[in-house]
Amino acid sequence: MSTVPAQNPSADKIDVGKMIRTDTLASNIISRHNTADAVLDTDELTRLQAFCSDHSRKDSILDGLDMEADKVSLVGYTLTRHGTADPAFTEEELKALSVWFEGNDVLDCL
Repeated sequence: MSTVPAQNPSADKIDVGKMIRTDTLASNIISRHNTADAVLDTDELTRLQAFCSDHSRKDSILDGLDMEADKVSLVGYTLTRHGTADPAFTEEELKALSVWFEGNDVLDCL
């Protein structure tokens, strides 16, 4: 996966594969939030926030997704890699996202 599915008008500019390889996906999610270049839409942020608040919810979050659909969920993709030898988010990135979600009303400002 090298680019984000069309979740926003600027999605074709976002190289998610590079962000994952360089451990910058979380920082890009945070820094691009509420901009025209946002990495995640509201639904994806809701899923990611649920996962960050409780990693044991991974399977229930994935169960609610249709990973065969035309618009594959980036958060779903990252969750399928969590706990593997090649995770999409480092533990440091997950911690940064958790702190960001806890310290901000991220979903209220969308």
